[in-house]
Amino acid sequence: MALIMASTKQGFIETLQERLQPLVQTKDQQAIRLFCRYFYGIASLDELSARQDNDLLGCTLSSWRFLQQFEGGEVKLRVFNPDTQQHGWQSTHTVVEVLHRDLPFLVDSVRMELTRQGYAIHTLQNSIMTTQRDQQGNLQALLKTGSQGAEVRAESLMYIEVDRCTTIADLRTLQDGLKDALSNVRVTVRDFPAMQAQVETLIGRFFRVVARRSFYFSGLRVLCRQRGLAEAASWLDRRQKLRRSVDGAAG
Repeated sequence: MALIMASTKQGFIETLQERLQPLVQTKDQQAIRLFCRYFYGIASLDELSARQDNDLLGCTLSSWRFLQQFEGGEVKLRVFNPDTQQHGWQSTHTVVEVLHRDLPFLVDSVRMELTRQGYAIHTLQNSIMTTQRDQQGNLQALLKTGSQGAEVRAESLMYIEVDRCTTIADLRTLQDGLKDALSNVRVTVRDFPAMQAQVETLIGRFFRVVARRSFYFSGLRVLCRQRGLAEAASWLDRRQKLRRSVDGAAG
């Protein structure tokens, strides 16, 4: 194992891209370059430089292969302990890979669930991939951000390393919790327009009640004066002034 040495992040990514070339099929060599650039888009040079080259190559290839198939197009989740014999690379951490159609709140929800279960996060890569897939969910092309066209969509890809799970039961519990958290995100996003409309309706009702209340007090003061009830009218005046002063202070 060794470190990749570079003075700039661009230089580091270019070195990593070259190292990846012989590890993928010829038809994927250009795509893996683009993937590598987006995959490490938010990572700092210090963070990248601290990682062993075998770790970087292993996690990059693992996430690239994870991206290749996305049946259903909603969510794909894998929680595992990388093993050289089974996966071609190894890590001292448990790896979480998430592929999800791009939605708000995904990363924060995953972080919260990991924290709830007591896992420390050692690495978190999050990137938005613009993809084109066939009807079976097979990746046809990885495109530049902002590309438009038939079957083109944005997908959130997360690669996370957490404290190592030591049992199959722990891996299953972690995965089930993340599934539930991501399901809650989809429900929240789906229901948000209806919730927003309900809130706007309630706000509208509140202001209509306030307006009717103001009209009621004004009408009652006029009626008291017409009936010669000066003391009652004066009391209503004081109540109205007090309410306005309270409303002004609150505003």
